[in-house]
Amino acid sequence: MKKLAAYTITFLLVTFFFWAPALAQNTIENPISESFKDIPSIVSSVSRWMRPLGIVALTLVITYGGYVRLTATGNPEKEKASALIIRSGIIGFIIIVLAPLLVDIVGSLLGIDLLQTND
Repeated sequence: MKKLAAYTITFLLVTFFFWAPALAQNTIENPISESFKDIPSIVSSVSRWMRPLGIVALTLVITYGGYVRLTATGNPEKEKASALIIRSGIIGFIIIVLAPLLVDIVGSLLGIDLLQTND
């Protein structure tokens, strides 16, 4: 117990005798870019990326659906599955294309501009 007290006292004395000021007068630059400063700018930035990603995804899904159709070899279940894959891809793309319109409608109902186009 005496050793623990001696170590604790020594640690505290060393800590308090060799202190240094923090020198924290500098400002820290915000690492987040201006396009992510608030919710409307985040929505605008993300929606700007969704259409190109949707086009790439649509291309991949239609290509996969066509591959499934070509390899069906007369199997009606695979042909139905390929039609479902292609239809789902097109519906998903339509949703991605119409999403900014939906966001604009909700924003106008709430009285805010969610899709900022002044960037």
